[in-house]
Amino acid sequence: CQSSIRETRVPPENSARQASAYMTRRAATRDFTFSGAVLVGHRGDVIYRGAFGRADREYDIPNSVDTPFRTGSAPKQFTAAAILLLEQRGVLSVEDPVARYLPDWPRTWSAVTIHNLLSHTGGLPRLTTAGLADISGLSATARTPFATLSDLMKPGEELQPLDFTPGTDWAYSNVGYIVLAMIIER
Repeated sequence: CQSSIRETRVPPENSARQASAYMTRRAATRDFTFSGAVLVGHRGDVIYRGAFGRADREYDIPNSVDTPFRTGSAPKQFTAAAILLLEQRGVLSVEDPVARYLPDWPRTWSAVTIHNLLSHTGGLPRLTTAGLADISGLSATARTPFATLSDLMKPGEELQPLDFTPGTDWAYSNVGYIVLAMIIER
């Protein structure tokens, strides 16, 4: 089967100028509030790099092509793949309780399994940790990575009951994936 996609060895002429002009126009549009960095590549070569908007609006710090960005939920797929790889290697089972790997896991949450965290069905309560609130990652108080559960929770939060019995409902949980990363590290 021959591919219908045309392979090009060199990028189209004026690619860098076209990318720059496009992003500059888009960033200047009132309806487009893009704030970030852009990289356009072709066959492993960088054609265009540019930065737009503010890294921190409060302190009026502009983005640069070297500004570090938090990746939001993009790493969740890699976290899940790492857990499944560990299961495939016989290191853990997704049916294992989280407490088997995290000795400081709250007793009231003992029914939560790795599978529950993967599928957002653990019922973990909303935690008010400052580390999750500082999504910019620019403050000096941001605690990343979380080494222990006490880094993740304010004192007393471990006493909260689960929002629902694990496996009976669904609620998106960033905390669940942070906990999965802790399990992977262990």
